[in-house]
Amino acid sequence: MAEFDSIEIVDGLTESTNRVSLKAVFSQFGMVEVCWVPPPHLRQQEHAFVRYGSKEIAAQALEACQNGIVYLDGLMLRAQMRVQNGGGKSGKGGGRGGGGGRRPRSRSSSSTPPRQREIARRRRAGGNRGRDSRSRSRGRRDSRGRGHRPRYSGRGSRVPTW
Repeated sequence: MAEFDSIEIVDGLTESTNRVSLKAVFSQFGMVEVCWVPPPHLRQQEHAFVRYGSKEIAAQALEACQNGIVYLDGLMLRAQMRVQNGGGKSGKGGGRGGGGGRRPRSRSSSSTPPRQREIARRRRAGGNRGRDSRSRSRGRRDSRGRGHRPRYSGRGSRVPTW
């Protein structure tokens, strides 16, 4: 891969600019391998970029931007060459780096006191909680036997048939 095969769009993007429209504009110079546009809330800190398969195509696209003939959403696009293996703002390698932002909290750093965490855990787990292995409700049901409910005749009368 060439060292300067990408161009960075430094000005001319609107909030409604998306990757598809940017790629369509820059495809007129050659095959676009990668096109990345940052989310709208990050466009002041990060720049969009377009990567081509060759250095020559990237140079043509950059020259067109510098001559003021590349427009998107009614605005002229300003661009510069993007260095991929150097430092600085644009040297992130793939463009999407960053890693997500928030780290997950460990369980021990919870704001809930340990005793209350234990109580909540027991409630969620259910189980016997120190009782017999047989459920209390099952014991009551078994002690009644099979005929604990009165039987009714099938004709609608509510008289037990004992």
